[in-house]
Amino acid sequence: MKAGLCKRVRYPAISIIAPVYNGEKRISEFLTSLFKSAAEYLNFCEITVVDDGSSDYTYEIVWATIQKWRRQWPNIKGRVIKSCAHLGRAEAIKMGVDRAFGQLIITVNGDILLRSNALKEIVKGYYTGEYGREMRKAIKVFPNPWRS
Repeated sequence: MKAGLCKRVRYPAISIIAPVYNGEKRISEFLTSLFKSAAEYLNFCEITVVDDGSSDYTYEIVWATIQKWRRQWPNIKGRVIKSCAHLGRAEAIKMGVDRAFGQLIITVNGDILLRSNALKEIVKGYYTGEYGREMRKAIKVFPNPWRS
């Protein structure tokens, strides 16, 4: 652990942004793992899925899955944004960041599965520099430029 850091980690409000394109096959499973991890997080969580102009049923599946899990965990904010054209991952992330409320933003590929304690590990790793197995190329964490 870095010198000067206390062992207790603060858990700020987070915004999770998942850009997806034609991800109908795994998106429901991904969102389920994300909501379960958010349910164990120790502060406000919002989940934003940005459908980057998919030509399949990604948007409809995301919307239905968010509705299902919001009934079980109404304290977790979930939403889906649909782009009318495929603009690419960077633009999809920008669309999500522009609407984010959290102090930290976590971008996650929509084709991975998270463990139930993943978000706590990710935030702890961000603050301590000790990234666990959850910190892969598919996950990036950065401060919200509008909330810093």
